[in-house]
Amino acid sequence: TPCEHSFPTRRSSDLRILLLPVHGLLWASKSPGLFLISSHPEHQSRNLRLLPQSPRPTDASVPVLAMSLPSSRTVPLLQSWIYLASSSALLNSLLPIPPPPPSGLSRLLNPVPEPTTPRTMALALSQLPTRTLLDHVQLVHGLWQNTVSLEISDEGLWATMGAAWGILVGALAVKERRRE
Repeated sequence: TPCEHSFPTRRSSDLRILLLPVHGLLWASKSPGLFLISSHPEHQSRNLRLLPQSPRPTDASVPVLAMSLPSSRTVPLLQSWIYLASSSALLNSLLPIPPPPPSGLSRLLNPVPEPTTPRTMALALSQLPTRTLLDHVQLVHGLWQNTVSLEISDEGLWATMGAAWGILVGALAVKERRRE
């Protein structure tokens, strides 16, 4: 789990610092900009800092790379993708939970299809409040920003973000048509 610290700044927002343990070689293989966290010491010397040595001999120092990313909220999602590459897990993280189907006789008279296609998922999600949908659109956008910032060109990641975006925008379009 990431270790998170917030420090107040002079700006209106807070600077969020996440300390994430990563396997440098794996991240370097996904992002050309992160080659410096691979196991090549000649690349690390200028760009990485060591945490101060602990007075206890059993503790170890680890290299720390200071990076600035547009969306700290989506770094754990990106980290999960790097290690698991699970489209279904990422999609479940990017989309809100659809509302439960109606119960009782109403459910029998008005059956709702299980949300298995992007269209049926958008229809199911259109029942949620607009604010909820917009929060998830912002989440997808934050992940997109980090992916672009790190120059990750993983087709599965891009396809999953595109699917989530399409479903959320589709749900908002359905809500707008109902409103009209």
